[in-house]
Amino acid sequence: MEENNDKRAVDDSFDDDILVFRREPSRPSAPTQKSAVPPQNVQRPAQSKQGAVVRPLKQGTSPAASRQAAPQSQNNRPASQRPLNSTAVPGRTSTSRPAPNAAAGQKAGARAVAPVQNTPRNSGIPSAQSQQTRLGVKTSQVRTPSQTTNRSLPPQTRKRTENDDFEIDEVMTNTRQTRAVEPDSAFVDSATSAIMSLVKAVVYIIAIIVVSVGVSLFVINTANDVFKFVVDEKIVTVQIPEYATIDDVTEALHDAGAIKYKWAFKMWSELKDSGAAFIPGTYEVSTSLNYDYLRASFKANKNKYTEVRITIREGYTVDEIIDLFVGQGIGTREGFIDAIQNYDFDYRFLEGLEVSEDRIYRLEGYLFPDTYYFYKESSEVTILKKMLDNFNNKFVEEYYARCQQLGITVDEAIILASMLEKETRYADELGAVSSVFHNRLNNPGSFPYLNSDATIMYAMQHDLGGRPDSMTGDDTDYETPYNTYTYKGLPPGPIANPGLNAIKYALYPNSTNYYWFVSDSSGRTLFATTEREHLANINAVRGN
Repeated sequence: MEENNDKRAVDDSFDDDILVFRREPSRPSAPTQKSAVPPQNVQRPAQSKQGAVVRPLKQGTSPAASRQAAPQSQNNRPASQRPLNSTAVPGRTSTSRPAPNAAAGQKAGARAVAPVQNTPRNSGIPSAQSQQTRLGVKTSQVRTPSQTTNRSLPPQTRKRTENDDFEIDEVMTNTRQTRAVEPDSAFVDSATSAIMSLVKAVVYIIAIIVVSVGVSLFVINTANDVFKFVVDEKIVTVQIPEYATIDDVTEALHDAGAIKYKWAFKMWSELKDSGAAFIPGTYEVSTSLNYDYLRASFKANKNKYTEVRITIREGYTVDEIIDLFVGQGIGTREGFIDAIQNYDFDYRFLEGLEVSEDRIYRLEGYLFPDTYYFYKESSEVTILKKMLDNFNNKFVEEYYARCQQLGITVDEAIILASMLEKETRYADELGAVSSVFHNRLNNPGSFPYLNSDATIMYAMQHDLGGRPDSMTGDDTDYETPYNTYTYKGLPPGPIANPGLNAIKYALYPNSTNYYWFVSDSSGRTLFATTEREHLANINAVRGN
């Protein structure tokens, strides 16, 4: 490879913006091609052309002096200054280095700079024609990248030859760009289509779920208002005006809180309309009455329902409650027993309820004592459900947590509450009596038996049809799984339906050291911490 003072290295990685220098033959007929020497006191501004900065020569230096100071033949010229022969190839510009004798007849001319580049159509980059017009370059006389493979020029290197009219700041930049590998358009379209289909399916499913939930809630709430499946019962006063229409009755019931949806009551009344007129007056109705009962309450006809008020006291047993309803002409004993023992009521407090064969009634303890309003035409299931609803409302979340803290089940808590209800007459003694049972249950080694008279009397009442007034010594030997003198621990089930106070004290007993208690003739209870104290209390009660 030739060496010269103007050698330059061109990175073979560059495909674009390669600067090539040559001497153009003189053209007498075109004096405009000659470089004019600027005045000594005028400094021409630098110009940037396609990656090269063209600067005027320093003051005091002329092109002629430069040419005379360094005359060179073509063979001795640097490779970058030799004239080029070009061979046109369709689609691109190809250059090759001429033989030394090929350019012997060429005369020295002005130097020119021409970048070799592949300019896309309509790219916004000046064309080669405009470039050669501005820089005086022949398009055909360019050097290919292969001819300058081993000629590298460091970035931002300033070079000037002896015959140059201008200094050229050459900034070589790597313009080779790695062509991005475009993904297969069919694959992209397929993936995009699959994603969009999945998104649409998810949106469709969510929309269906939202609509279904909304419709379900609407239907459930409307049906509950029509049939009163689960409601908080209370007595409200309804004023029916004279010559009342269905709209008047609907407004009166809605204002009183007996119904929630006026449109549903109107629609139901139109479907069930019997043609009878509403009787004006002031009525007291229960919010637990369904639409049919409400309409019948305000109309005079032979099919009008009869409402009965029933009060269930704390400590009533299932047998006593059944007798109370049957005595009022509501339901039958067989119907109540079948529903109590077999009907599948859905309540949290009944989940996991283990009913042994020794248990007398499955729902004993859960028919919450209160005052209720029923129609004589009500079914046994409807009546039981209303009482179970009341229990469900009273047994709040705190009580479930307390049962878990004590390590007992809800049923065991209700068994204890029923024993408290039957063993005490005065509410201020509930906490102390509860502490006796808890202390014995917590010390089964020393006190395996609860020794409760009330459990035996419950079994005797069920078996014999009546509750004895008092216990005798022989009664403690009565054979029944409910005998806590002979059977350890709690009885098989509750022995009554306790009130709210008894339930609270069963879960929150007083803190005492009592293990015995006995009641006197007035119903007051005497407590003892030792057996000797207990025997003394018994003698005191008997008057010994």
